[in-house]
Amino acid sequence: MLDELKYFLWQYMYWIIAIIAIAIASQSFIIINDGFIGVPRTLGQIHDEELQPGINIKTPITTVKIMRSSETTVAYDNKQDEDTDSFMHEPSISVYNKTQSANGGATIYVLMRPTVSFSLNTNTASQLTKTMGANWKATYLHQVVNDGVQKATADIDLSSPNVTVESLKTRLESLLVTLFKERGDFIKVINVNVEYTLPPAVTEAANEVYKKRQQVVATLAEQERKTIELQTELNVAKINAEIAAMKVIAPINSVVQYFVSLDFSNEESVEKAMQLLQIQGWNGQVPLIISNGDTSPAIAPIFSYPLKPESQLDK
Repeated sequence: MLDELKYFLWQYMYWIIAIIAIAIASQSFIIINDGFIGVPRTLGQIHDEELQPGINIKTPITTVKIMRSSETTVAYDNKQDEDTDSFMHEPSISVYNKTQSANGGATIYVLMRPTVSFSLNTNTASQLTKTMGANWKATYLHQVVNDGVQKATADIDLSSPNVTVESLKTRLESLLVTLFKERGDFIKVINVNVEYTLPPAVTEAANEVYKKRQQVVATLAEQERKTIELQTELNVAKINAEIAAMKVIAPINSVVQYFVSLDFSNEESVEKAMQLLQIQGWNGQVPLIISNGDTSPAIAPIFSYPLKPESQLDK
């Protein structure tokens, strides 16, 4: 029997060696596709180096965990849809939000539904697995997103109309970038979106507050419009009054300018001045000016001329 076994092994030795060699060779190579990265582990110990896309050599006793390194999206939307390599669904994140403008400043229960797109840092994938374990999505990814949502909503009133989805999105994205870097820098944030649902009673109260604010804004705008109209009317009246005054003053100014050019020592000039005053509608009431002890009627408030002697009045 022993001789027969020896004969069998000797006869098929080359085939046995070939089979063993093929088995070892098949376990010494691994192909990693683009968009993925390999984390090798030997006898329970995780290697520090990651296996990059392409053909990689390893020992037969080394196992490799394939991790997706390209963009992956996690939607915290409570949906039960089946996950894929690039898209996952998780439960919504609950926050207790302190309102200011609605519901009497009560604490309300809000369901946040963020969507986070990220990629793994290919240089730290092994360290991520070492630090956070195989279930790193729960211990790292989901925990950071939850903390980011809590921080993003901690000091704002989600029921306020001043809080928009876009402003909350920007706030959350900035916080997540910071938190991921602070906690190992294993993940690069690509994009963040967020939606949330307020309790119906709070939504109604917030809408009522918003309507009242809009009414106040409209009232203030109407008052400002009326004030501007009144100010415009006052300005127009002032301009019209100035124009009317100029029409009254202009003839007098022209007379005064003419008087300046006359020689009041000349009797003929005085006669011309009197004729001009009559043409301009002068009322004939000329004030008196005391000069050199004599009383002389004035042609204008600032001019005077000598009267004819009484002996010449009839001539």
